[in-house]
Amino acid sequence: MVDTPIPVVMPRVSLDGKVPPRLGVALESLVVHCKEGRGAASLTVDRESMPELRTLVSLGHTMLEVTLAGASIFTGKAHGVDLLVREAAAPRVVLRAKGDDQPGGTIDPTPLRLDHEILSLVVRQRRGISRIRCVTTVLTLRHGCRVALTTADAAFDGSFQVTEIWHRFDGHHGARVEFIGEGVAPTPHAGERPTSGS
Repeated sequence: MVDTPIPVVMPRVSLDGKVPPRLGVALESLVVHCKEGRGAASLTVDRESMPELRTLVSLGHTMLEVTLAGASIFTGKAHGVDLLVREAAAPRVVLRAKGDDQPGGTIDPTPLRLDHEILSLVVRQRRGISRIRCVTTVLTLRHGCRVALTTADAAFDGSFQVTEIWHRFDGHHGARVEFIGEGVAPTPHAGERPTSGS
């Protein structure tokens, strides 16, 4: 759906203000989720590449900060460490943290266009409200910001406020953003039928 390359952007992860030397090699995936003023992060590393991760973390005290595309997207305290062992796979360690939401973004809505910045999209219109779930290459989006959606059908275009957001990174897909947004559904023009299910 997108005709531009997905940006190869590595998140910067620090523990108590320091970046562990081997984290860049060991990092397999990262998810930062923000909703209603709260944020959560989960960081998965290859245990064999970074066996010392558990010893670097003091649960309830160690501060985890994640920066993506030059801006901080999460700051919080580590609250859990999981060991994942699966058949025929290297052991992995998952570090979990909780913190405050870091809203932001520009004052003007960020444009998102089908076949450009959008990787996948679902738009639902119900009783005057439009809700969207979108995956995009635009890494600067934050909880609370607005996006201006342009699709192949003007009936689904409009301005939406981001109400929930996930910043994701993994070695296969790189960095991307998934979000849920809400806006006012367009009023059908005279002679047009309302969208089915509205």
